[in-house]
Amino acid sequence: MHLSERTHIQLRPNNGTLRDAELLKAWMAASFEPEACKRALDQWLTRHQYPKSWFDVSAIDVGGLVASEELLFPTVRSDWEWRMVTARRIVCASLPEEAVCDVATVIRALPHVKELPEFLAQCGEAFDAPIQSALSSAFTDARTFGTWPEANEPGIYRREHASLILSSRRTRLVVDPQCLQGSWTTNFGAFPIDHSPSADAVLITHGHGDHWHLPSTLRFCRDDTCVIVPEVPRVNLLCDEDFSSSLSAAKQRHCVLPWNTSIKVGDFEIRALPFLGEQPTRHERIVPDGLRNWGNCYRVQCPSYSALVLADSGGDPLGEMRDVVSDNVKEFGKVDAIFSCCLSFPEMINLGLASYFLTIPFRRLREIHAERKFGKAVSITSGIDGVAELCAVAGAKYFLPYAHGFEGLKKPIEQQNLTHIGSEAQLMTKLEGALVRFGATTSVIRWNPGDYFCIS
Repeated sequence: MHLSERTHIQLRPNNGTLRDAELLKAWMAASFEPEACKRALDQWLTRHQYPKSWFDVSAIDVGGLVASEELLFPTVRSDWEWRMVTARRIVCASLPEEAVCDVATVIRALPHVKELPEFLAQCGEAFDAPIQSALSSAFTDARTFGTWPEANEPGIYRREHASLILSSRRTRLVVDPQCLQGSWTTNFGAFPIDHSPSADAVLITHGHGDHWHLPSTLRFCRDDTCVIVPEVPRVNLLCDEDFSSSLSAAKQRHCVLPWNTSIKVGDFEIRALPFLGEQPTRHERIVPDGLRNWGNCYRVQCPSYSALVLADSGGDPLGEMRDVVSDNVKEFGKVDAIFSCCLSFPEMINLGLASYFLTIPFRRLREIHAERKFGKAVSITSGIDGVAELCAVAGAKYFLPYAHGFEGLKKPIEQQNLTHIGSEAQLMTKLEGALVRFGATTSVIRWNPGDYFCIS
């Protein structure tokens, strides 16, 4: 008996759902013509009953910022959303913050359940019969999608989407787990059985839903596991959850690791690097102060190897990852491996990061939309050439792709998230050409989720 592959859980502050992509599509269809955009905005607000105070409609006429302070820097709510979906049950509940720790305790226990009646009896004081029934339906004997290999040897194990297990002889780190997230990052629940033990530490890079998921993080935690998270000076539209506050509500040990500071976990030294990039703009300082996708990149080092975990970084008005990596290498030496997403994400107008357009003055949105018709687009992530340059600057021996989706255990990434490119294999062929142009001696490792790489 084990936790069903089809079980997924949500546990997060109840910030509501903003259907921003719907509005962005309407404005794009209107070619950002002011009167048509005002009509679309009014219809959208009415349809979803959003507060009109979230927008200054008059700003459209003068080309200013349409979103208000109330939308860009929302008041943090104290109630939480809990949702659990299994093959036969769905539980949805609104929780007061003081009840979050009870749910978190159950999530931490789920992977370790051996006797279901005993587990349900332990939950009895906290949850009523319908919830216990849902919990019982979360377990199965079936093995539809295979089983993740266990991380027993020093090295690096590729998991779903942007998740990695970094293992030494004494210590196990997990990066950006998504295992209980029923979205495209787990192929919508087509997920292998996971017998992995709890981690010594979990590293979180940033708050986008394909990297930060509290239940998946808790699944890898014991009471003494340290969850390492970025600092969030102010919750905002682009980072709508303070990791530290959420982990505190779950009563989970954690450490806020500011940029350019380090922590020891077992025989790993973990250093937080600035997460530059994946912001609304690459160069222009037109986004209101404090409005940011807060995050960390990481350098991890153990006796066997060193690696840079760069997630979806690239460059933004604060600087370029090229310079961050250069400074780090000058201080701590070259690295063995680099992990980075290789996709290029366009700035300002991007349906995959739809909320970004709400941070840009309307006049600039019109200009960018017109420029896109002529193929002009600036990437906020590193992209192929940026990754090749980072490998050269870092003197990396190996590059290992990740954060390109998940299509199943041992299956290559071919369609999901890569439809405009073809496949991860084609992406890596392009990267190999770029590495030559930048004079890098880095070897590209072609691997799939479920594969293991030993750095020697």
